[in-house]
Amino acid sequence: MLTFKNIQHSWNEFFFTERPTYNLAIFRILWGALIFFNIFAEFGNVEDFYGPAGMVSFSTAKGYLNSFHFSLFQIFQESLFNTYLIYFVTLISLFFVTIGLFSRTALFLALLGIVSLHMRNIWILSSADVLIRCVFMILVWSPCYNVLSLDSIIASKRGMPLPIKASQWTWRLLQIQICVVYLWTFWSKIKGDAWFDGSAVYYATRLETLKHYTLPWVLDNKYSLMFLTWSSLLTEVALGILVWFNKTRKPVIIAGVIFHLGIEYVMAIPFFEWIMIVLLLNFFTPEEYSSLIMKLKEKMKATIAELEIKEEIKLNLLKMF
Repeated sequence: MLTFKNIQHSWNEFFFTERPTYNLAIFRILWGALIFFNIFAEFGNVEDFYGPAGMVSFSTAKGYLNSFHFSLFQIFQESLFNTYLIYFVTLISLFFVTIGLFSRTALFLALLGIVSLHMRNIWILSSADVLIRCVFMILVWSPCYNVLSLDSIIASKRGMPLPIKASQWTWRLLQIQICVVYLWTFWSKIKGDAWFDGSAVYYATRLETLKHYTLPWVLDNKYSLMFLTWSSLLTEVALGILVWFNKTRKPVIIAGVIFHLGIEYVMAIPFFEWIMIVLLLNFFTPEEYSSLIMKLKEKMKATIAELEIKEEIKLNLLKMF
């Protein structure tokens, strides 16, 4: 029987059950490294994108955003030095996020830096940049540094180890955010005729500015283009719904990874497909990640023990001669 008490219990179990935090830790490492390289890729264009003499003046950027928005560029005096200061603080913070050092502070500073850079020049942004900000907003509150981080090692050395298990509500929010992305994308696409008649992939792969590699035997065939168009819709709706069910979860994740790798191959959309692939890893459970870590540790111990035995045999042989 469906009662308020049952709903409350299911809600608390779904969001607040304490589970191993290896999933969040592995995501933190991959996410921090990926966004670090994403920001680092802009190094040669820092002055053009964000500098006082850049493609968009500070006054133009400020005047365009009528509603309230936060940016360190509003706090610090407009100068090339401060532009590089904000840029490098963001990069260093992302590096600290990746290695798990001063993690909470690093996550917060990375979020501030990314928001500031984005608000300085919104004309170079895409929906992926909005997603990056949303993910960091969630990660700031997560226990993603409790394991597999320098913070956890330092805490253990001091005799105050961080708990391996913690409430996973931030992990659930990440999963919901990912599903919203796919379902909203699906909803936006079905409003257009090109996705129903099967021609959408044809037009998408003919955009000269986004061309990467081509597959003529696939992308020049009417029926394969129709199949790719409709399978894209099915994959996206599956990634929004079927990924929640145990029986379909792993096949859907694999389909999603193949889907994004295919887009990465034929279209030049920097970092976006890798961002989505890393985000999809959040649908593996904490227990699955914990089991993986334990197996890797056992494998490493066995390998080290084998090497030690071989070294001991070698030394004994040398003594004989």
